[in-house]
Amino acid sequence: LFLSIMAGGLVLAVVGYLCVRGCAASDYVPDLVEFAKTPGVTRNCLVDHWLSVLSSLGISWCAYFNGAYNSRTGIPYEYQMVFFGVCILHMTHEMVMLAQVGPAVQKVSYNKTARLALSSIFGLVHIALTTQFSIIALRHHAFGFAIFSITTFVFCNICGQLVLLSCNAPPDLMFKARSFEVMHKVLSIEQAEKKKAGQAAPVEEPLTDTPEGKRKKPRISDAGVGGTFTLLSALSDFIQCILMAVFMNRYGQFPVIVASLCLTGFHIAWTALSKTFPNAGF
Repeated sequence: LFLSIMAGGLVLAVVGYLCVRGCAASDYVPDLVEFAKTPGVTRNCLVDHWLSVLSSLGISWCAYFNGAYNSRTGIPYEYQMVFFGVCILHMTHEMVMLAQVGPAVQKVSYNKTARLALSSIFGLVHIALTTQFSIIALRHHAFGFAIFSITTFVFCNICGQLVLLSCNAPPDLMFKARSFEVMHKVLSIEQAEKKKAGQAAPVEEPLTDTPEGKRKKPRISDAGVGGTFTLLSALSDFIQCILMAVFMNRYGQFPVIVASLCLTGFHIAWTALSKTFPNAGF
């Protein structure tokens, strides 16, 4: 029953993306870069990023401390339904933003819209499965694996990626952070079209106020922020992948860890291909 509800909800969410893509019509087409820089959009995206990560942690650890945990499904289906509700809220948030950008979303094909919508939710599932791996390691008294996994997640994903997004994130990275894949694709297409038409303005780093009342540029450029974010993501995925493989070699296979390992490997390969072949459409 729970699986049927989640599968049906996921299908309806993807259909919602396709409906937004097909019905988008407006005489007003906003500049997507300026749209992404709007304080309200930036604030809402940051809240979404933090809520997605903290809910993944909170729901999993709540199940563990309440004794409602097993090595087959990880957290019980009742807890999974709560996490699924968070994922649906996230997808609804992205659909609202897609509706606001008007006809720009129609530059992405239906097939790619559906694929990227699924990629958005799988990015959140990846975080939850990584958390559940550390809990399974704790249940089997593999404290070294658990501590190393938790430390890697906190350092790379929270103190690294989330704090970086909160302090200084360029517009495309705000969408790309494994959450708003369709919005990121729409923005990338517009940026590519402007560059091809010679309309792209030179990228200027925002100025910030200092206590002395002077104005100066931030120490990290947009390219530096993007590179650091990608490095932290790849480093976290690589370390977690090695930990899971070694853990299963010692303690046997677990469906949750196998799923997490496959999803982590997919993210590593996807990141490598997207950086190696930037024009291939990954």
